[in-house]
Amino acid sequence: MSRLKIERPTEILRVKRRKRATLLVISILLLPFLLAGSWFYLQVKPISSAGAKVKIVIERGSGVSQIGQVLEKNGVIGSANAFVLYSKSARRGPYQAGTYELHKNLGARAAAIVLEKGPIINYDKFTIIPGQRLVDVIENVGKLPNFSSERLRQELDSGVYRSKFQPEEINTLEGLLLPETYSISSSETEKDIIRRSLQEFDARARANGLEDEHNGFSAYEIIIIASLIEKEARYEGDKELIASVIYNRLKIDMLLQIDATVLYGLGRSGGSLSINNLQTDTPFNTYIHKGLVPTPISMISMSSLRAALNPAQSNYLYYVLKNSETGEHEFAQTYEQHLANIEKAKSNGVL
Repeated sequence: MSRLKIERPTEILRVKRRKRATLLVISILLLPFLLAGSWFYLQVKPISSAGAKVKIVIERGSGVSQIGQVLEKNGVIGSANAFVLYSKSARRGPYQAGTYELHKNLGARAAAIVLEKGPIINYDKFTIIPGQRLVDVIENVGKLPNFSSERLRQELDSGVYRSKFQPEEINTLEGLLLPETYSISSSETEKDIIRRSLQEFDARARANGLEDEHNGFSAYEIIIIASLIEKEARYEGDKELIASVIYNRLKIDMLLQIDATVLYGLGRSGGSLSINNLQTDTPFNTYIHKGLVPTPISMISMSSLRAALNPAQSNYLYYVLKNSETGEHEFAQTYEQHLANIEKAKSNGVL
């Protein structure tokens, strides 16, 4: 006959205490994980509703951690660390630089969704004007929101961007960016401005007849001549005649004596020249050095390029301003005729 084992009350109490102690230890061990999980969940998806609108700017080159800090600083999320953890675990991104419109207290998940859609695209107008120097273009780019003159200068100095018409030994893009009004989006960079204006110039120059060589002059030399025309001719009707003067002087190895080249060599865009200026020896002083200057001296319009490609047939060697309002010039074959034209311009109050 078997006997039933009867547990004593003290033993039952001891077993219960051990179970409670075990559960307590497990609860204590799990508590940090439960709290962390709850905290993370609330960071990803807050219980409270989203707050006021807020605009934030993600700078170029920002990583997820930096973006998280910007979001936290602006109250969009509660924790940059939670945003980084969520982005990595949920495989969110990549996130683009630019301006975004979000709400405060969105949480990491909702913020990531907005960022993945991309920034608000704003456009700014940027114009390269015929006759502007490269330094002027660089300065004007720096006036655009989120653009930098220094970054543009660094890109230009890198040598990465080159025109089809640019000789190997020439490193400047002077004269090789197309004068045009460009719509620049907030997602573009200085690289995009260079790339677009350079490609547009090459395409338009070819469409207007510029080839590798023209009448014994290289394409780059034609662009140089076009830049001289650009700076000398305010009046469109004079461009072909001024082109003829330049070619006629080059043909007989005569000094070009163009004030605009001297100014360029002095780092100036305009103004009067002194005797000392005209005697200052720079590679661009055409009162001292014969032939063409080393590079273009400005950005060029296509009408100046066409004039360089198709100069008027003339025997002119000189010209002087005759109408300060229209910019028209008086042309002459001889120096004596030129002196007479100068005196006429002075008597008319032009000079």
